[in-house]
Amino acid sequence: MNEKRKSFSRVSAKKAIVPLKNNYGAFPIVGIGGSAGGLEAFEQFFKNMPSDSGMAFVVIAHLDPSQRGMLPELIQRATKMDVLQIEDGEKALPNTVYVIPSNKDIAILHGAFQLLVPSAERGLRLPIDFFLHSLAIDRKDRAVCIIFSGMGADGSLGLRKIKEKQGMVIVQEPKTAKYDSMPLNAVYTGLADYIIPIEEMAPKLIEFEKNPLVKKDQEVLKLSNEPLNELQKILEMIRSYTGHDFSFYKKNTIYRMLEKRMAFKEMKNIADYTRYLQANPGEMDLLFKEFLIGVTHFFRDPLAFKALQKAIIPILKTKSEGDTFRVWVPGCSTGEEAYSIAIVINECLKTIGRNCKVQIFATDIDQKAIEKARSGSYSAALRAVNISKERLGRFFTKKDELIHVKKEIRETVAFALQNAVKDPPFTKIDLLSCRNLLIYLTAELQKKLIPLFHYSLNAGGVLFLGPAENIGEYVDIFTSLDAKWRLFKRKDVVYAVPRITNNLLESLSSLPRKAEGAEEDKAERKATLPEVVRRLLLDKYCPASAVINSKGDILYINGHTGKYLEPSPGQPVMNVFDMAREGLRHELSSAVYKAELVNKKVFCKDLLIKLDEGYKPINLTVEPVKEPGYSSGLFIVIFEDIETNIRKMKSSFSSKKNHAVSEVEKELEFAKGQLRKMRTDMENSIEELKSMNEELQSG
Repeated sequence: MNEKRKSFSRVSAKKAIVPLKNNYGAFPIVGIGGSAGGLEAFEQFFKNMPSDSGMAFVVIAHLDPSQRGMLPELIQRATKMDVLQIEDGEKALPNTVYVIPSNKDIAILHGAFQLLVPSAERGLRLPIDFFLHSLAIDRKDRAVCIIFSGMGADGSLGLRKIKEKQGMVIVQEPKTAKYDSMPLNAVYTGLADYIIPIEEMAPKLIEFEKNPLVKKDQEVLKLSNEPLNELQKILEMIRSYTGHDFSFYKKNTIYRMLEKRMAFKEMKNIADYTRYLQANPGEMDLLFKEFLIGVTHFFRDPLAFKALQKAIIPILKTKSEGDTFRVWVPGCSTGEEAYSIAIVINECLKTIGRNCKVQIFATDIDQKAIEKARSGSYSAALRAVNISKERLGRFFTKKDELIHVKKEIRETVAFALQNAVKDPPFTKIDLLSCRNLLIYLTAELQKKLIPLFHYSLNAGGVLFLGPAENIGEYVDIFTSLDAKWRLFKRKDVVYAVPRITNNLLESLSSLPRKAEGAEEDKAERKATLPEVVRRLLLDKYCPASAVINSKGDILYINGHTGKYLEPSPGQPVMNVFDMAREGLRHELSSAVYKAELVNKKVFCKDLLIKLDEGYKPINLTVEPVKEPGYSSGLFIVIFEDIETNIRKMKSSFSSKKNHAVSEVEKELEFAKGQLRKMRTDMENSIEELKSMNEELQSG
């Protein structure tokens, strides 16, 4: 046996110097993790795995550092592949099994193994997570991980990184594992592609090797040559099924996700997959889940959170008791980011001796992710990464294999379903954290969201982006606080409302007529003559109008509305009721209320509004927006000038003012209507608060 192991070492040394001839990355590497009960699982797996699969396998087991490693010899009995104990600097080659030495951590860099002395104490080490994290970065979508039987939760964090890089995750069916703790924790992440018995794993891996994702780089996006209408059909089906439009995702990202699902279903034709989606709603759920990319964890990039503390302390110092520090976390996934921010704010308040309220709105489009976030319960494996012992003891409780966010932190965070792209944004925000969402969106949509974030933030508020994200061209509305960790301060400037709201409304639209990334989208397209004529006619002959919600917030403006609306004194607000000129405010508020109540167009004739140069007669129309694809609760307000005898109208207007009883009755009727509406809204709010309170207490 010793002689055989020496020969393995010599073969390994030879292989280490064989040049790969630019073939690095052409084959997958499978990281296999197991602990108690894992040996039997390893043997069963390799008995079923062909020796010519074209993949390399790395076995990471929890080994006793005081014992001589026998794992290579034991695995060799089950396979015809070479089984080697890893040597430092050794290159990974296909159709080979590599085994971690005892008392070592292992990483991989450019296809070569790196052996490291463990930094953590025995019992606290997570060698599987350590290697999988490295494997994901090095192999990206060519990385695979398999979690077998074992105690604890090692591997649950590493597989998140594998999934983030578009690799594949396989977990042993917990019922078949001798010890189900490791598989159960892996399943609990919700990121496993397959949860299956060991004997079913080999076919999945073989198919993965044939997957276009693991072929040559020039073949990765072969779907991009498929007819664009097939892609649009799929995106339309997803939009109809889920209510969410993914046409604003980067085209390459969409293709990669489609290719992955198609490979899992052994389909190579996108038209076939389109038909399969139509017939199988369950696949629609899986594709939607793939699009969401819900990968996150506590204190992601710890140094970034240290920079965040420095950025928000000046704002917190301006808050008095009774004031509220408001935070918005769009794309919050399962909540770790939002809770991390809540903890950081709590620590900052204690540091500076302040006691203001904290209100964090964490939103996402994934219902299941929101439900998990509300529970505040996570795998205990998270304690080993980025959460210090002090924070773990102060802000978490441990029960069984889970850690639970304490009530004082959970009470500061409200989780809700919301689409940051199309739903109304939160406003008067002091901190907006949108990390690692923009990287998946097109540059065009990023340009729409950054001004929207500026609109949401208070003057001096902080924008917190991911390390690979930036504000782009919007240096005129944000100041950089920390270039490395992407922290920006909102400049106290008023940004043009049409530019913000135009972008917001455009993002509500359904699929584009041309796919993003087409030639005409790469450069600014020259308008055709009919388009120029149409735009001129709209600007010159269509009445001024605005799109608002039921609260009067302006979402879109067409034409010149300055005659009818003017900014109110004080901090600028874009609310049509606050901006309406004298003679218009009462009728406008009443018309919107009536239009919302009956869901029909309301027309107000011969209104007299006061301008600097005198009175001006207009007609006012308020009509609900009922176009397909737009959310309810939107109204278009149309202002139309009329030609009439102003002196006669003014006289009539004055005489009406003398009829006090009639006017009081009118005001009273309107007040009653407003009171009914306020009572209904208050009842709805109370129900929502009760529901939210129950959800926050449910864990």
